Amino acid sequence: MDLNQYQELARSTAIYPTEHRIVYPALGLAGEAGEVAEKIKKMLRDGTPEEDVQVALSKELGDVLWYIANMASDMGLSLSDIAEINVLKLANREKKGLLQGSGDDRGESENQLSELQKKLSKDRANLTGLGDSQ
Repeated sequence: MDLNQYQELARSTAIYPTEHRIVYPALGLAGEAGEVAEKIKKMLRDGTPEEDVQVALSKELGDVLWYIANMASDMGLSLSDIAEINVLKLANREKKGLLQGSGDDRGESENQLSELQKKLSKDRANLTGLGDSQ
């Protein structure tokens, strides 16, 4: 399953008032991320091996993903676009030696990320065109 397929399926199970769109999934995301942290905290406290909590963590991470998918839908964004922009941002930081550090602004501008996304879209279109001619 790809990210956008997941997003569509997650959207079909989203039941919350439209006047609370964005806020409802944002609060749910915070709660579920807290549950992930709580499971990891207890794993550390109790000395539980990672493999013993994998199933429980995968369920909680699935809940995190559900809230992210629905928040993205509420904002008119696709998960694949979000993932693509994130990878471009990280590649740009790596190229500049800025992967480590803190803060949102580590050398990339919105224009740079937009340009990278346009280039990627253009490259993808060229690859699609090549695939069609074979």
